[in-house]
Amino acid sequence: MTDGTDPAALPLKAGDEALARGDAKAATEHFLNALWFRPTWPPVLRRLLLASRSDPDARTLWAHAWIAAAADEKGHAEIDRATAAL
Repeated sequence: MTDGTDPAALPLKAGDEALARGDAKAATEHFLNALWFRPTWPPVLRRLLLASRSDPDARTLWAHAWIAAAADEKGHAEIDRATAAL
């Protein structure tokens, strides 16, 4: 979870705003900045996956990164419907 002291909070917020207005390229740039601070945090990787829905190669990359970060020691992860639909 992010708060005012988390350096990933500002780029995550900016990325969420860019994604909400349909600017996937700007959202990706912001999420990559957040990834710098939290390289294995599933919420950042999931946002990159969402932002890459129109790019099959990037979507594959971020899907693999997200599931690797989200999975437990047995390789299981909970996947919500919106993420599974990608």
